[in-house]
Amino acid sequence: GEDAICFCNECGYVEEVNEAHTYKNGKCTVANCDNACAHKTITDGVCEDCGGKYCGNTENDKVVWFYDEDTATLTFTGSGAMADYDNLDDMPWYNYQNNITKVVIDNGVTTIGEFAFFNLQQLITVNLPDSLTTISGSAFAICRVLETVNLPANLETIEGWAFRQCHALESATLPEGLTTVDMYAFAECINLMSVSVPASVTTIGEGAFVFC
Repeated sequence: GEDAICFCNECGYVEEVNEAHTYKNGKCTVANCDNACAHKTITDGVCEDCGGKYCGNTENDKVVWFYDEDTATLTFTGSGAMADYDNLDDMPWYNYQNNITKVVIDNGVTTIGEFAFFNLQQLITVNLPDSLTTISGSAFAICRVLETVNLPANLETIEGWAFRQCHALESATLPEGLTTVDMYAFAECINLMSVSVPASVTTIGEGAFVFC
């Protein structure tokens, strides 16, 4: 409100400010408050303040998504793990699947959910945050024109089928600290010519690079 004392319901942060806790692109605009809007004023999964849509794995994962039609960019912001999905039809952004060319995941998101970007046929570029530790199963499977994926330094696990049939991928540098490349993770990436594997990797699953 307009009171000098502002209290954030989600993080408990109190400050004497001249502005209310409002939200832009899923984040609170008040300094030092990292609250995302996902649990503020949600109706049918949509934040009434900013239009962001909740896609966290649990009620404690404050992840929301936005789609910009002008730039064909799907953006995720907030904190915690994204939800898992069963298949293509289960994605909340299903109606945009034939238009999305870029995915941007902001710092704070720790896990990309299963089937999150499965079969996005126009997806070319992905920006991944330093906070990311896990890319779940089939997350980018059959993204056949995906050209660039810069895997972040804190990534620990690439689960099964994560990049299967990403035909446009030509190289992959796995970051130091990664421990697991699960089964068929890069299977059928037919143009994948080189892979750099760090000493930290302890598990490479069956068929991880088959038909490359």
